[in-house]
Amino acid sequence: AMLMNRPHPAERMLALMRRDGYPEDLCRSMENQIRSHFRNKPLRDVKPLVKVGTSEAGDAEPTAGNEGETARDPEPMPGTGWEEDEEDAPHVVLAEDPDEFVLPEAETSGFRDRVDSNAISEDTPDPLVYLSHPTFGAEGAHSKANDQVESYGFGARAGLSLNRNTAISLRAFNGGLKQTVHPRWNAVIVTNIPYGKKSYVFKAKTEETTATLSHRLANGAILSGSVGVASRKPTGKRPDFSDINLEDETGSRRFKQAEDDSTTLFSFGARWHPRDNLELSVLYDRNYVQSAVKFIPYHAISFGADWTPRDDWLVRTFARYWSYEDDNAMFSGRFEAFHETNQDLGIWLGVQLSTDTTSDPSDFYWTPYWDERAMGVLRYFQRWEGYSFRLDLQGGFSRSRGRDGREFKVEEEVEKTVYVDGVANTVTETEEGTYIMEDGASGWSVAWGVSCAYERALNSYFDLLLEGSVTALRDYIDHVFTAYLRLRF
Repeated sequence: AMLMNRPHPAERMLALMRRDGYPEDLCRSMENQIRSHFRNKPLRDVKPLVKVGTSEAGDAEPTAGNEGETARDPEPMPGTGWEEDEEDAPHVVLAEDPDEFVLPEAETSGFRDRVDSNAISEDTPDPLVYLSHPTFGAEGAHSKANDQVESYGFGARAGLSLNRNTAISLRAFNGGLKQTVHPRWNAVIVTNIPYGKKSYVFKAKTEETTATLSHRLANGAILSGSVGVASRKPTGKRPDFSDINLEDETGSRRFKQAEDDSTTLFSFGARWHPRDNLELSVLYDRNYVQSAVKFIPYHAISFGADWTPRDDWLVRTFARYWSYEDDNAMFSGRFEAFHETNQDLGIWLGVQLSTDTTSDPSDFYWTPYWDERAMGVLRYFQRWEGYSFRLDLQGGFSRSRGRDGREFKVEEEVEKTVYVDGVANTVTETEEGTYIMEDGASGWSVAWGVSCAYERALNSYFDLLLEGSVTALRDYIDHVFTAYLRLRF
C-alpha cells in the first residue's frame, strides 16, 4: 500500500497487524517507513522497545525503550539470554555487543532488509557534510502559451547532496522569445483609426543562471531558496519604429523597445505534509515576464494543496498572484478533482477549473480580463518503481470576458454634397465623434486538449522525462513540450 502511494490502506493494515498480535518492534519499524514515505521525513532506525544495557559494575540491567514501556527482568542464562518455557519457543541470543539482541534467522522479518541504506539510528547524529548523489542533466523546452508569445531553449543542470537532508543544484538555460503583436490597447490613433490590421514581430534572446539550496527538516518539511541572474536582449530585424503603431502608455504617442537588460532572480519556498494524505506548498519568487517587447520583472506568491481524502480521490488547488513592475497585477486560480474508476486499468475521471485575470490590458504580454475554462478529463495513469506514465484527454468549454472597450475621441473628414444655385458641389467637412474599441469578449466555446507525461529509469544511471500538452481554444492553440535527461550516481 505504501509503494502504491495509498496512505489509507497502509494505516488500516498497520492497525490490523497490531490487532492481530504482530511484534510491536516490527509494527513500529513499518510505521516509521510509512511516515518517512508519506511525509518525507528522514528515515531512521527506531530504538528497540526493550533493551539490555550494561551498568558500570558489569551487571545486566533492563532499560525501557523510547516508548516509555517498563522492561521486564530476564533470567540470564550463560550464552543465551532469555529462555522460554516451551522447547520450541524462540529465544533471543546476546551478540558480542551486550547492548544488541540478535533474533534467530528463522524469526527475522525480511521487512528490515528494505530499509534505506541512508537510514541511521536515532542515537547517531547526522554528519554535517556527507557528499553524495551527484546528478547531471540536460533539458530542452518549446512552448506557445497564448496567441502571441513563443519561447524555446536548452539548458543544463547539476546537483549534489551535501548531507542526508541538504542538497544544492545549479541550472543554466539559454533560450529565445518570438512575439507577434497586434496593436490594440497600446495602439496609436493613425489617420483617425485606433488600430490597424498590421502586426509586428519582435525577437529576443534570454539567458538564466540560478543556484538552489534545499533543506529537509526533521518533520519532513522542505525549505528551499534560490538566487540567480537573468538577461534579455533584442535580436533579429527590428520593426521600423518611425512607422510603428504602438505607444508605451495610452496617449503618450512614444514607444521604445527595451534594450539589453538584466535582473536578479530569487525565490523562497516551503513544502510540508501536516498529514499523510495532505501536502501544502508556498512560494515567493522574483522573475520576469515572457515578453520580447519589454523587459518587465515581477514579484509573485503562490500557494498549492494536494489532498487525498480517500485512496481513489485526489483534490488539488493552486493560486498565484503577480505584481508587475509596470504597476499591473494578475491572479490565477486552479482547481481539479479526480476519482479512480478502475484501479486495475489505472483509469481516472476528473474535472479541471481555471481562471486568469489581470488589472490592466497591455499589448506587450498576455493580459486577459477574465479567462475561464471548465474541462472534463479522462486520465490513464500507471506508476511503479522506475516508471511513470500519464495521459489526459480533456474536453470542455472556455470563454473570455471582455473589459470596457477603449474609447477614442476622433475627428473624421466627411464628404458632403452642397447645392449652390442649383449646382451640386462636393465639400469636405470635419466631424467629431467617439470610437469605442472592441473589448475582445467571447462567449462559451468548445475547447479540447491532450496532456502526457512519461518518466522512466533507462538503467542504473540515466533517467528520462518527457512531458507535453496541447490545448485548442476558440482563437488559438497553445502547447508546451519539455524533455529532460538526467545522469545520476
